[in-house]
Amino acid sequence: MEGQLSDRYDVSVTAKLYRINRDLCFSKDKTPYNTHIHISFPDPAAKAAWMIGLETDRLVLGDGAFAFDPNRLAQGREQVSGRQGSDCRAVLKN
Repeated sequence: MEGQLSDRYDVSVTAKLYRINRDLCFSKDKTPYNTHIHISFPDPAAKAAWMIGLETDRLVLGDGAFAFDPNRLAQGREQVSGRQGSDCRAVLKN
């Protein structure tokens, strides 16, 4: 997927696979942190990432950012409080 995303969006993409287990060598608790696997494909140009979650009963896909720079955050807050925010709430209600 790294190659396909890199080619499609003309950016350098490197996958990050999140661990499901804690360090089992020294832990008495051997249960995993998670029962699913998360993989992210960061897009440095967009300061966001594509995300995939593989669970026992479903596949979750997403795209987004974990944090925004101050200017982008202010812009997003302004949009949410305006007409676009009303439109988004109406869509989410349905």
